[in-house]
Amino acid sequence: RRVSSTRCRYLDRYYLPLLILLLLFMFLSMATAGIVIAASQNAKNRTQEMKETIDKAGEDVERNIRTVITSLTKIQYLLL
Repeated sequence: RRVSSTRCRYLDRYYLPLLILLLLFMFLSMATAGIVIAASQNAKNRTQEMKETIDKAGEDVERNIRTVITSLTKIQYLLL
């Protein structure tokens, strides 16, 4: 018996299961990558919505501060 022939028979016997296992891991990794990308996109959208909300709140605060400053300036003018 030669070692190389035994090795070849051993590898031939497990070639198909190893290939199937490799393909299974590849598909699982692709599916996982897809899930991660989808979750990342969802988080990006939520972050963008939060940014827009904060920007709008900042604009409202700025408008209110300007209104208060204008009112206080008018009151100061009337008191002088």
